[in-house]
Amino acid sequence: MNKSLKDYYFRCAPYGFKKMSDGRYLGLNRDHLPLDRSRKEVGDLNQLDYDNFLENAHKEIGISLSIKDIELIKHTGNEDMFWLYEDGSAPWNGTKYQAAYDKKIDKVPAVKWVS
Repeated sequence: MNKSLKDYYFRCAPYGFKKMSDGRYLGLNRDHLPLDRSRKEVGDLNQLDYDNFLENAHKEIGISLSIKDIELIKHTGNEDMFWLYEDGSAPWNGTKYQAAYDKKIDKVPAVKWVS
């Protein structure tokens, strides 16, 4: 996988979802930041600042997911916070993992939209 495609999956494609206070979900990238954000841009945040950062991002890009949606895409976790893959099966670790990730994302239109 070339560097720009790997960067896309790492930064812009959901690694996991966190259920927010209004019941909708915020997609998080591999850095556990809202999609299309990087540690370089955000810097180190204490827990309160991180939680506020997530809430503010959620107002812009939060999505609704049903329990069925979550079951289709979840690898680990529960409905409050779940992950779509583990490090060994990250999309940039080979074409079979990339294809499996893309197939999973395609099953849920709301998730496909944020990717």
